[in-house]
Amino acid sequence: YCKPCESFWTESQLKDGKCPDCGGEVQDAQEEAYFFRLSKYASRVQDLLENTDFLEPRSRVNEMVNNFIKPGLEDLCVSRTSFTWGVPVDFDPGHVVYVWIDALFNYMTALGFENDRYHDLEAFWPADVHFVGKEIVRF
Repeated sequence: YCKPCESFWTESQLKDGKCPDCGGEVQDAQEEAYFFRLSKYASRVQDLLENTDFLEPRSRVNEMVNNFIKPGLEDLCVSRTSFTWGVPVDFDPGHVVYVWIDALFNYMTALGFENDRYHDLEAFWPADVHFVGKEIVRF
């Protein structure tokens, strides 16, 4: 676990035993969590990435395929129990939604996606271009 990045890493993801994002020290950690079984969809995700032209630059597509899918796409942690701030998981009160997952939903729901009350999505998110930071592409 990398405390500054708030990220869990497997041994195979570490670079020289350090966090692949910030290069900092990591520590062993265990935490009860829920996971999305992303590994089940590895071939479909790879096909989508390799056979579309909507992701730019192409080097990021290659990076995702080579670094995340080909080595074995891992299941995605979607909840945390080591803190209480965040969106609570209603069926398991000790869990909150992992902030990276929460953020993905927030982008659209705050603007009224699938919401009869607010209609700002088209005005503020025209969907012609969407920038995603390199650090969060795995989410």
